[in-house]
Amino acid sequence: MKKKQIEQARGVGSSRTLFHHVVPSHTYAVGHLLWLISLVVSAATSVRGASRVLALSLAWLQLPLAVPSWGTGRLWLLRLGYDKLTRPKQQADDWVWIVDPPMQRGAEKGLVI
Repeated sequence: MKKKQIEQARGVGSSRTLFHHVVPSHTYAVGHLLWLISLVVSAATSVRGASRVLALSLAWLQLPLAVPSWGTGRLWLLRLGYDKLTRPKQQADDWVWIVDPPMQRGAEKGLVI
């Protein structure tokens, strides 16, 4: 196999193209978006920390790309959450009711079913 075919099979070539594909009416590329959100969601990094990690990573990889601020990452996360809240929900047939009316009697609390 040629070197380019090996890189494409591993996804190396395709990941770099993500940083050159900018969605219309946006400033940053899809790669910025995916990297920052995956740092926050999967790696449990704060939004400010994810922006700093992205800046360090791009500098270390010597990629001359702009780094989104933490506020931009916050807006991306808010849009993602809004999309998850407003998309059609899957109807389940195995519903469970969870009732938690705490009854307080003196200093003790208990669950009444």
